[in-house]
Amino acid sequence: MDVELWQLRYVVAVADELNFTRAAERLHMSQPALSTRIRELEERLGVQLFERTSRKVALTPAGTVLAERGRALLADARAAVAATQEAASGAPALAVGVAGTAGAVLYPLVAQRFTANRPDATVRAAQLTGRSPIDAADIDVAFTRLEADETELILAPLLRERRVLALADSHPLAGAGSVGLADLAGQRFVTQRQGVNPRFRERWLAEQRRGGLPGEVAQEVTDAEELFAILASGDAVCLLPATVSRYYNRPGLTYVDVTDADTSLISLAWRPAAMRPLLEAFVMVARETAADMLAEPGQTTWLAPDR
Repeated sequence: MDVELWQLRYVVAVADELNFTRAAERLHMSQPALSTRIRELEERLGVQLFERTSRKVALTPAGTVLAERGRALLADARAAVAATQEAASGAPALAVGVAGTAGAVLYPLVAQRFTANRPDATVRAAQLTGRSPIDAADIDVAFTRLEADETELILAPLLRERRVLALADSHPLAGAGSVGLADLAGQRFVTQRQGVNPRFRERWLAEQRRGGLPGEVAQEVTDAEELFAILASGDAVCLLPATVSRYYNRPGLTYVDVTDADTSLISLAWRPAAMRPLLEAFVMVARETAADMLAEPGQTTWLAPDR
């Protein structure tokens, strides 16, 4: 029984968002139409892909399998189209995704160095969201904060970044020069919505337990604006990569060093089918750029990654 690529795209979108309304917005269609298409596919396959209630959407085991296989097939199809177009035009191009602040510092430096080496090539950047940034758009490679055990993508570790505590200026800890996890007992934390990256959430909770904390979640958020609005109210705190303090220096917010927080990995991620000489050259330039950043005198933000 055949399944079309557009049907896989619908399944992947709902699996990523775990919300039919957000998935429909991402697909530029109405929520009722998306629900109908998913229901028709379930009837055709004779399996239930999603468990739906008035409060949540969850993947069934069958849905999990189809979503994971669907991501790989969609990525392979995009890679085939990109390679075909490149061969026909003779103009090499690379689509690079940037997930959050993962590439905020690195991407401009890497892109500048890469295009200097390859003036014949075009590099296009896109800001990405979602659980798997390679699947979120027509992307060859992406700067991400995924760990190796959180993805089936190929990862090239570039840097590890220190993390800081984000909190309101009025918070009792705002004046501390630095804190440890033990100092955060009793604090309420903001974290990512569970559907965005379940393994990230597991990693975060494990860190809390190692620090003797219960990992109490004050609220889950989907984007930076929602996060900073909650933090500014003074009711919660959040552990974030240090880069965030540079790009989100908002009035009413303070960032405090955390001496024993886990570091955040910055890596390049891509599907095996996307690899070609142009992408290989981009990865090499990214590694060289990261090494130069580590060698800068007096820098304290970056650490060498685990290889």
